[in-house]
Amino acid sequence: MIYLQKYAENGLGREEKAILQYLILESIPYRFASLDEPGCQFKSKIDNCEMFVGSVEGVTKILEVLGYASPIPNYYPACLHQFLKRKVWSGRISDVKLFLQDGALFIKPFDEWKTFTGSIITPQNSNLFIDKYPADMKIWFSEVVNYVSEFRVYVTEGKCTAICQYSGEEDSVIETEEILEAITIMNLDDSQKKTYAFDWGLTEDGKVSLVELNGSFAIGKYSGITNRQYFSFLMSGWKQLVQ
Repeated sequence: MIYLQKYAENGLGREEKAILQYLILESIPYRFASLDEPGCQFKSKIDNCEMFVGSVEGVTKILEVLGYASPIPNYYPACLHQFLKRKVWSGRISDVKLFLQDGALFIKPFDEWKTFTGSIITPQNSNLFIDKYPADMKIWFSEVVNYVSEFRVYVTEGKCTAICQYSGEEDSVIETEEILEAITIMNLDDSQKKTYAFDWGLTEDGKVSLVELNGSFAIGKYSGITNRQYFSFLMSGWKQLVQ
């Protein structure tokens, strides 16, 4: 059974609607599940779950219900560091002001999903993070890069499924040589998952660099990937979560 998360205010989200269309066309059984507030208990009984499609919060909750550990983010796999083309390092919230002495920085959570959205911090807005989050919270720091366009690359079982532009100059074209090389490197590394998505940026001088990598369950659907491809991508990723 395929479960689709239903949200209290708006019903199904864009991704859930896309999967629902595919399920209906293919006559695949499905059910809806929703989260109570507060407590995040599923209203629908989860039985024979072949895949759950929903928010990061929903996926991590259903994994807990089913007895599986939540995945840990792997935004910058060591085997792909050559493609970052910028300095990326780890630290803690307490380090923010120290590192800001060299100018603006990009930060994001180190080992938590969506605690806060990756953001550019400056001396002017740094207190928003310092005051809101624990001083010992581990985070990633990165040099700020100005991308004129950004692309999401969906990889299903080691193969490039789709490359979708999601920001920047309309109809930009990105060279794929380094992207395909990165996929090959991931395939050769037995410690890495084979279904994932990673974002790539195109700089003003035409260089291509890796932005970050994400698990399939934390990835939305952009124009350029079909409902069928997106379903296969999510299903493959789900199987990785419940191995």
